[in-house]
Amino acid sequence: MSSLAVRSSLTEWASRNAEGVNDVLVVLCDLADSDLGADVLARFTPPRILGLDPWSAVEQLFGVRHLDGAFRREDGWIADALLEYVPSDVARSMAAGGTLTVDLALEALGRQLLASSDSMSGPP
Repeated sequence: MSSLAVRSSLTEWASRNAEGVNDVLVVLCDLADSDLGADVLARFTPPRILGLDPWSAVEQLFGVRHLDGAFRREDGWIADALLEYVPSDVARSMAAGGTLTVDLALEALGRQLLASSDSMSGPP
């Protein structure tokens, strides 16, 4: 989405709200704060772009407060795989509360991937 498209979305949203609609606008884009400009950012609450952090989503998925220090932020593929393959009920049953360890995360991922590959292969 371009900065012009963001401005257009904001204008349309403001028009609808002026008519009494009172809806919320969420803009998903790959732009930086500097790409949008201060006038556009001033219309956001908070007045900045909020990045999507897959590791925060993993914490929520597993219902934990902390991630093991062995996880590295640049190892995003682990977070992406956990979010794609591990259902929330499985994740929460494995590690609710404290800290998500690397071993537990990889165990959850392995269980899901191996279970799905077993069901695809059929009986021997």
